[in-house]
Amino acid sequence: MSNSQVPAQEPRELLASTGFLLARLGMESRRRFSRMMDEHGLSTHHFGLLVALGENGWLAQQDLGRIMGVDPRNAVPIIDELETRKLIARQSDPQDRRRCNIKLTPPGRRIIRRLRSAGSELERKMLEPLSATERTSLHRLLLKLLVGMQE
Repeated sequence: MSNSQVPAQEPRELLASTGFLLARLGMESRRRFSRMMDEHGLSTHHFGLLVALGENGWLAQQDLGRIMGVDPRNAVPIIDELETRKLIARQSDPQDRRRCNIKLTPPGRRIIRRLRSAGSELERKMLEPLSATERTSLHRLLLKLLVGMQE
């Protein structure tokens, strides 16, 4: 990296640290994604729940908490809010009445399409400095690191 490409406000030692760069990029990505979600009146947890339902059709309430990475008790207010907004619907599990299954409603499917489109545009802008080949390589490497950290 030439001197003209180094951000002036960052000490060179920090810019030499891959961990620091990943943390800074993650923080900036999270800030931009949260702002985009705010524009839709939703949070990143809402997004995770809606995407999970979009992929699975329906899920048990406990499974949604696990997928979102939150304690099932903390998932309840998120689920309640989306149900109030009529983006999801709850129904009792016919095999186990203690379980509650959750599915997207038609308005929920519409908003997830809008969020996916907005998210794709946000990602395109963030990755704009990279070529298509570099974007593919970056994604592959990040996924490899994520999988490696979970082992």
